[in-house]
Amino acid sequence: MKRSIIPNAQKVIIELQEEIRRSKDARYAHRLHAVLLVAQGMSSSEVAQLLGDGVRTVQLWVHRLKDEGLQGLQDKPRPGRPPKLAEEQLSEISSVLRST
Repeated sequence: MKRSIIPNAQKVIIELQEEIRRSKDARYAHRLHAVLLVAQGMSSSEVAQLLGDGVRTVQLWVHRLKDEGLQGLQDKPRPGRPPKLAEEQLSEISSVLRST
């Protein structure tokens, strides 16, 4: 299988490492780690096996990074009913749960 190549790999590696440190979303950080490993020279199949993802999924993340930058690795809005609780209420519940 052909290895995915990321242009300006050294610059991308530094950006990915910084973004991983800033990220609070586990799914986003997982995608960042996968793309980082590809940028460091691992094949998509090696990364997929290591992280437990599909090869096509890792390849998709690499293509999204090339086309859309880091924004392409973030979760997109999903369809469905909007939440009944406001963002303020959700953050209040979250802080109460963390304090107990």
